[in-house]
Amino acid sequence: MSVAAKAELKHDIEEEIGEFLTVKQTRNVSKCVDNVLQKYDVEQIRSGEVNTDMIDAFLDAKRVEGRSPKTINRYSYMLERMILSIGKPIETISTLDLRAYFAAEKERGLSDRSIDGMRSIYSSFFTWADQENMIRKNPVVNIGPIKYRKEIRIPLSNAEMERLKRACDNTRDLTIICFLACTGARISEVVALNRDDIDFDKLEVTVLGKGNKERTVFFDDVTSELLKKYFDERDDDDPALFAGKRGRYTPGGIRALLNQIGDRAGVENVHPHRFRRTLATNLINHGMPIQNVAYILGHANVNTTMTYVFVDKMNVENEYRRYI
Repeated sequence: MSVAAKAELKHDIEEEIGEFLTVKQTRNVSKCVDNVLQKYDVEQIRSGEVNTDMIDAFLDAKRVEGRSPKTINRYSYMLERMILSIGKPIETISTLDLRAYFAAEKERGLSDRSIDGMRSIYSSFFTWADQENMIRKNPVVNIGPIKYRKEIRIPLSNAEMERLKRACDNTRDLTIICFLACTGARISEVVALNRDDIDFDKLEVTVLGKGNKERTVFFDDVTSELLKKYFDERDDDDPALFAGKRGRYTPGGIRALLNQIGDRAGVENVHPHRFRRTLATNLINHGMPIQNVAYILGHANVNTTMTYVFVDKMNVENEYRRYI
């Protein structure tokens, strides 16, 4: 593997894990990756090494459906990697080939959760190819979902939220914390916003979510006053809602900032999705219908919303005793 390819691989790994680890943890993992890469000679996948006509057509179909560039890139990478590993034309890949590939990936150390994610991508691809009459048989049709242990992802407590706020040493950081906590917006939606998008009269803002679907999210009076103060303190002409010295914040920049605040506050796993999970849990616990929570989070399916909600066993028991 060339130096450039190693650097790109390292960067991709940091991007993937940066949402779940602190800055310090990410650095430690990065050092481990460096040490491991020194022992291997791995070639970077090039699109020209496989027949990508069918893959390109599939990716075009997903673009039409409104999938994000990040999702498209992941589909492309996972499909090319699988086809190269199996070493057969796409139309001849069988169920046995895929099972052997999954077994090899598991032997290599991939988790059941990761392998099930791969299976989902391949199922989407081969189902599409079958419907388009590009293959004779869908090889994933007999491979069911792969079971994996689902971790309980706990939302931020009120005490942790207060510690995060106190750990902010400037108006910008505090505003970002409160804005994420109030709106439940995705980090990609937040960084795309401009100052002019904020409606201070209605205490709301329209965001562009997955599938290019617009929806309205809301914020409270405290966040409104923080936004006004933050705008007054800024001396730049950048239209971005949140900007640093280098201009508009990127998702990675916000994640790094949240990790730093979390380190100072002594709160672990501070990342954008945890704020969405916290808002969903709080709204459900206060009686908001699940359909409304799903709208705020931008979920087309309420089942997705339920995966965000942490069910406190004590609350369940109290409700049970009350109703019984």
